[in-house]
Amino acid sequence: VSGTYHLLAISGQNIALIVGFVMLALGRGGRRRMALWTTLVVIVLLAGYAAFTGGAPSVVRAASMGAIMLLGPVVGRSYDPFAALCMTAAIMLALDPDVMLDAGFQLSFAAMAGISLVSPVLMRGLARLRVPVAVALPLAVSLGAQSATLPLSAMWTGQVSLVSPLATLCGDLALAPLMVSGILTALLDLVGLGALAAIPAALSWASAGWLLESARLWASVPGAYVAAEFEPAWVAGYYAGL
Repeated sequence: VSGTYHLLAISGQNIALIVGFVMLALGRGGRRRMALWTTLVVIVLLAGYAAFTGGAPSVVRAASMGAIMLLGPVVGRSYDPFAALCMTAAIMLALDPDVMLDAGFQLSFAAMAGISLVSPVLMRGLARLRVPVAVALPLAVSLGAQSATLPLSAMWTGQVSLVSPLATLCGDLALAPLMVSGILTALLDLVGLGALAAIPAALSWASAGWLLESARLWASVPGAYVAAEFEPAWVAGYYAGL
C-alpha cells in the first residue's frame, strides 16, 4: 500500500555493497581498476550470490549488470548502464525467452530503464530548482523508477500507491545502514565473534524497525492508494508516451 516493496527487492545496491566489501577486503584503496583475477573472483562471487538468493530475474539482472560493469575497464570500455541493461536482457532472453512473462523481470528491467533514462532528466530539473543533492538524488531515482514501472505495477497488483515517492524517501534512509549492518553481523558471527556482532545487530534492528514503521505510517494515510487496472494496450500506450 505504501509502494515501498521495491526497497526490499535484491537490486544493484546489494550488488554494489558486495563489490565494495570485496574491494575493501582486498585492499584496493582508491584504485579504480581491478586486476583481471580479482575481477573474475568478484564475478564468481556475484554468480554465487545470485544462486544463493534464489536466482530470481531481478537478482540475475543486477548481478549481470555488475559483472558487465567490472569487465568494462578490463576490455577498455566505459560503462553505460542502459547498454548494460540491454545486453543483460538480451542474454537472459536468449537463455530463457519465457522469462519475459515474469513480473520480477518486467519490473526490474523497467525500473532500471527508468533510472537510466528518466532519472537524469529529473535530476537536472531538480538541480535548476536548487534542491539539495541529498534530497534530489533519491527523489529523482525513486520517481524515475516509479514512472517506468507504474503501469506494470498496476497491471500486476491492481493498485497504484499515491504516497510511494515520499514513503520511499523515508524508508530509503534506513536501507543502506540495514544492509551494511546486516552483512557485518553475519560476518562477525561467522568467525565466532558473536558478542561483537551484537553492535551492528543493534543497528540492523533499529534500521529494520524504521523501515517497517515508516511503511506502516504511510500506508495508514487516507487515500494512500487507488485501485487501478491497466490492460496491456494501455501499458503499451503509456510507454509510448513516456
